[in-house]
Amino acid sequence: PARSLIVPAVSLVLSSLVVLLGQVQLTQAGQLANVHEQIPVRAWFTPYQGTRNFNFGLSMTGDVNAVFHGQPDRPEPTWRRNMLTGNVTGLTPEKAQAEREQMLAATPDIRDRVLSTRFRYRMEGKTASADGTPVSPALPLWPDIPRHNNAWGYDWFVQEVLGYFDLIFTEDLMLTPALMQQAPAVTFLHGYDRQSFKAAQRICVLPEDLMRAQGCVLGDTVRLTAFMVLGEAQILIDGWDVRIVGSYPRQARAPTIYMPWLLLFENEFIPDGVFQAMPDRDLALPVKQILPGEYLAESVYSAVLTLDGTDDLTQFKDRLEDMDFTESGKLGGRRIAVVIDDKELAETIQTLTRQLRLMDLIIPVVLFLPAVIGFVVSWLLSRHRVREYALMRSLGSGHSQAFAAFFLEQAILFAAGIVPVLVWLQINGQTAGLAGLFALCYGCGIIVSISVLRHRSVLDVLLDPS
Repeated sequence: PARSLIVPAVSLVLSSLVVLLGQVQLTQAGQLANVHEQIPVRAWFTPYQGTRNFNFGLSMTGDVNAVFHGQPDRPEPTWRRNMLTGNVTGLTPEKAQAEREQMLAATPDIRDRVLSTRFRYRMEGKTASADGTPVSPALPLWPDIPRHNNAWGYDWFVQEVLGYFDLIFTEDLMLTPALMQQAPAVTFLHGYDRQSFKAAQRICVLPEDLMRAQGCVLGDTVRLTAFMVLGEAQILIDGWDVRIVGSYPRQARAPTIYMPWLLLFENEFIPDGVFQAMPDRDLALPVKQILPGEYLAESVYSAVLTLDGTDDLTQFKDRLEDMDFTESGKLGGRRIAVVIDDKELAETIQTLTRQLRLMDLIIPVVLFLPAVIGFVVSWLLSRHRVREYALMRSLGSGHSQAFAAFFLEQAILFAAGIVPVLVWLQINGQTAGLAGLFALCYGCGIIVSISVLRHRSVLDVLLDPS
């Protein structure tokens, strides 16, 4: 009886091994089939030298939108001619979002677009706690702007503002140049994530050390003054009360603050001359939007495209060539290159393909192994019963009857070991193809082993003293 347990035990172990290898192969094949959906391929704009991917004079309407099909058909915006007239109506955040979705829907090979625009900021302080309690004493409503002018061609305050830290309005802070390179772990307030930057919410993400310096925690509200310098002569400012919904560990870079890109379309930038030497910084002033969001978004700090249909990018590359974009390192009509980063995708495809080829070699070998082991186990069990086989033959049983008796006994024991594996496959909705091949190979080993007994003479076996 103890020897009889060897067959189901061996059957269970070997069938589990074969099915496990089959599941690994199936998983790898599924990963290879879906690899183009799982691993994003991104493209970003750079100067033709390929030296950097930010702050090189990129235009939204002239450069970024050129790679899209179905660009919104709008007349030439009036802000291009006179942007400071104060009577130009720009897009609302909702219309800007709808326009963005329209462009993406009309361009099948581009899944997403991330634009970033840079300003300068000055942190004014905390205005409210996470529970909504205002800070006492309250901060002044308007920023403190000193007197200055550029009457002699130099304005000291303009140079000071240009030295302030960056305020980045972006559609995805993880795809801005600094964070895309560092890939820090951003801690978000519950209910917020990187997708929150797709909407026009008054939120921001700060570096952790800046939060500590301001005595803030996630959920608090802070006041920022955003600065925009026009031609190193004119300064426009805008005040923002924004909620802190995330923080990131700052490394060697400056303490950059990130806000949603769509907030550009509800800005209230006004010339700073209004606030110079203001006697009452809490005076209620009638403020209206004089700069349309399209003007603020026109100067692109960085742009990243997430591509779709990455199994064949021929159409996308042809469109880039038609629009005079070049490869990095080549001078073209626009002097702007589009770098397609498909290195991770190519490496993953190569790795999965290599693994599948290896499995194609391993599985036939593993399937041959049960035949050998089945032969050995059956031979070890049958060699002690040769006399029993000879007695059956001497009592009138034919070769087929004796063979069937020995084979069915071992086949039943073998089947007892493979049943748990078949049940597991049925529960998980998997096919029993490899399990069937395993049973066939193992059965062949049993057949060959028992067939060896047929070649021995019945009389020799019965007269053999051993």
